[in-house]
Amino acid sequence: MIGFMDKKAIVLRTKRLLITPMTEAETEELILRTPYADFGRQCKELLEDSKLDPDNRIWYLPWKISLKSDNTYIGEIGFFGPKKDSSVEIGFSILDEFRGNGYTSEALKVVTEWAFSN
Repeated sequence: MIGFMDKKAIVLRTKRLLITPMTEAETEELILRTPYADFGRQCKELLEDSKLDPDNRIWYLPWKISLKSDNTYIGEIGFFGPKKDSSVEIGFSILDEFRGNGYTSEALKVVTEWAFSN
């Protein structure tokens, strides 16, 4: 189910999750705190791309995945830029302690539905 908090803030909702696009500041914070150099570098490149193409920033910056029950941050999901040849690439990362619960599948389903409708 796709819901909107206001006309500018996109919130994707599933049975257990809230998925929201990160701001530039949140993305910069994610880059600083990630222990994975490749992931940090990739996020930094996407952040720079979003600044070059601000009308499509939502297709570059990560989306935060949180538990609906208490808003606990469990990971992120996002696109690698706007569609090319009628397709988009999706990447994701779930914190270790939340893996094995089906959260990735749940997030992928709603994000894919959103992408097809946009």
